[in-house]
Amino acid sequence: MNIVVFLYLVIPVIVCILAVMTRETELPDNLNEKGLSRTLIKIAFFLCRKLRGHGRERNHKRVMGYLSILDKSSKAEESLEVYYAHKISVAMMLLLAGSVLSILIHFSSVNETTLGKSGIITRNEPGNGEQSFEVIAKSKDGNKLGEYDLFVGEQLYTEDAANELFEKASEKIEEIILLDNLSLNEVSTDLNLVKNIEGFPFMISWQTDNYDICDSAGHIKTEALSEKGIVITLTATYKYNGNKWEQIIYVNVVPQKLTESEKIKNKIRKLLTEKEGETRYERDFLLPTEFEGNELLWEEKIQDNSFIFMLLTVIMAVICFVLMDEDLARKMEIRRNQMLEDYPQLLSQVVLYLGAGMTVRNVFLRLSDNYLKRTKNGAEKRYVYEELVRTTREITAGKSEVKAYEDFGHRCMGQEYIRFSTLLSQNLRKGNSELFNQLEEESNKAFEERLAAVRKKGEEAGTKLLMPMILMLIIVMVVIMIPAYMTF
Repeated sequence: MNIVVFLYLVIPVIVCILAVMTRETELPDNLNEKGLSRTLIKIAFFLCRKLRGHGRERNHKRVMGYLSILDKSSKAEESLEVYYAHKISVAMMLLLAGSVLSILIHFSSVNETTLGKSGIITRNEPGNGEQSFEVIAKSKDGNKLGEYDLFVGEQLYTEDAANELFEKASEKIEEIILLDNLSLNEVSTDLNLVKNIEGFPFMISWQTDNYDICDSAGHIKTEALSEKGIVITLTATYKYNGNKWEQIIYVNVVPQKLTESEKIKNKIRKLLTEKEGETRYERDFLLPTEFEGNELLWEEKIQDNSFIFMLLTVIMAVICFVLMDEDLARKMEIRRNQMLEDYPQLLSQVVLYLGAGMTVRNVFLRLSDNYLKRTKNGAEKRYVYEELVRTTREITAGKSEVKAYEDFGHRCMGQEYIRFSTLLSQNLRKGNSELFNQLEEESNKAFEERLAAVRKKGEEAGTKLLMPMILMLIIVMVVIMIPAYMTF
C-alpha cells in the first residue's frame, strides 16, 4: 500500500474506531436516523460532549438564541447539542465520501497506465492514431532524471500487408465511386472520388485525362457529349508510409436521359448564357424573344414573402393575446400580494386613530392625506391606499359612508378587506360600541396570518432550491464516478 492510499484511509479508519466506541450511545427520542447516518450522529454526539466548552462562548450564545426563537418546544441546551451534532455528522459524511472517491480515482489512475514495469508500451492498431504520454525517467537507486513528453505512433503495416490491402481497396473503390450511377459503363451523374476508404490506411488522390468532362472532384459535364458518350481515364494514386500505388479506372460517360421538358429547359438555359455573353459590352441585355421558331415571353419571378409575414403576424397576435391575459393575471397577483402585505399595517393605523378618538371618516381622510403627501415626495405606489383615496373622494362627493365602505371592500377583492368593510358598515347602520375591540382583534389576527404567509414563502423557496442542489450533486458524482468505474 503506497503512502497516498494510506493517507486516504486515515479518515475511514478513524470513523470506524469512533463507531465502535460509540455503538452504545443513546440518542434523543426525536432523532430517527438509520444506518450510516445513525452511526455518524452517534459519533457526532460523542464529539460534542467531549469538546463541550472548548468552542467560542459568544458564538454558542448567538446560535442558542436563534434556536430558542425557532424551536420554542425544546430546551436550549438540547437544541444546541442536536444542532452541532448534525453539523458534525454532515461534515463526516462528506469526508467519508471524499475519501472513498479519492481511493477509487487513485486506483483508476494507476490502472490506466499503459507503460508496463518492463518499459513496454503497446501501440495502437493501424488507423487508430498515435498515443501521447508523460513519462518520468529514474535511475536504479530511485533518483529522478527528468520528465519527458513521449509520442508513440500507431503500428504500421508491412509492405506485403500493404500490398494485400491495396488489392482489396482497388476492388472496393470501383463500387464506392459510382454513387447514383449503375455502372462504370454508363455514367451520367457525378462520381464520388473519395480521399480515403474506411478501414484502409491509404490517402487517395485523383487525376483525369479529360477535365472538360470530369474534374478531380468527380463533377460530370455531359452537355457537349454525343449520344454514344465518351470514355475517360481516371487515375487513383494510393499513398501510405512513403509508398505509392496507382489504379487505372476507365469510365464511359454518357449524356443524361432527360425528359422532353428537361431538354427544352437546358436548351433555353444555354441560349440565355450565349446571349448574355454576346452582349457583355452593352449596357442593356435583351432577353431572347424567339426559341426554335416560337415566341418567348418573359416575366421576373417575384419572391413574395407577404404570406409568411402575415402568418407570423397572426401567430404573434395570438401569442400577444394570450400573454396579455397572463400579464394581467400576474399584475392582479402582485396587487393581491401587496394588499395582503399592507393589510396589517392599515388595520393598526385605523385602530391607533380610533383609539385617539377620531371617527372612521376622519381616519380615512387622515390616512389618504398622509399617503398623498408621501407619494408627492416619491414614495412607492400602494394599491390599498389608492383605493382608500378613492373612497374618501367618493364620501366627500356625497356618497353614503356605508356604500363607500362596502365598495372599498369589494374593490380590494379579499376576504380580509370584506370583513374590515363589513365591520365599518355595520357600525354605521346599527351602531356598535365594540368596533374598536373588534378591529384590534382583527389587527392581531392579520399580523399572525402575515407571519404565517412569510414562513410559507420561506419553505417554498427552500423546496425550490432542493432540486437544483440534488441535480448538481448527481452531476458531480457522475463526473467523478464514471471515469473511475469505466477502468474496472
